[in-house]
Amino acid sequence: MLMKLAKDEFLQIRLSSKQKESIRNAAKMANADMSSWILSKVLNSQSDDFLKVIEKLVSSQQQSYIYAEIHDLLMKCDHNIFSETVKLPPTDQLNSFQLNYITAMVEHRAMQLSEKSPNWCSDISSLQKPYFGSNLKSLKLYLLLNSPIAFRKRNIFIDSTVGQRV
Repeated sequence: MLMKLAKDEFLQIRLSSKQKESIRNAAKMANADMSSWILSKVLNSQSDDFLKVIEKLVSSQQQSYIYAEIHDLLMKCDHNIFSETVKLPPTDQLNSFQLNYITAMVEHRAMQLSEKSPNWCSDISSLQKPYFGSNLKSLKLYLLLNSPIAFRKRNIFIDSTVGQRV
């Protein structure tokens, strides 16, 4: 999917004639001009990476590692690439908790960057039952009061989030 935007800037790069021919052939195979093909590889890779990592959750037994990978990917996002990275919704094969947790991570990062959350976030219904990051009753009040807003509104009560590690 190549986006059509008004082109008002240019970028010149140096490459060998073999590299240029390789790019020309790849663009031709993709039915695109060279500039569009290169931009699709550079700009869409973050979005593709985001969705690929999320898809790992469907079959993973070690979900905490996948959430850490998503965390790291979101932390690499700045104002310039955040919207492009999270523009597409996660797979519908995720369960309600997974979907809400990822959505909260995206919403929280959007707040950190003072960016707008992607439209798909508002389509995700919050968890019906609260989820607490600890089963200790003595911690539940603390988690209720100190969980990040994006997680609280999704009925998820945790202590660490995007930008922090446990």
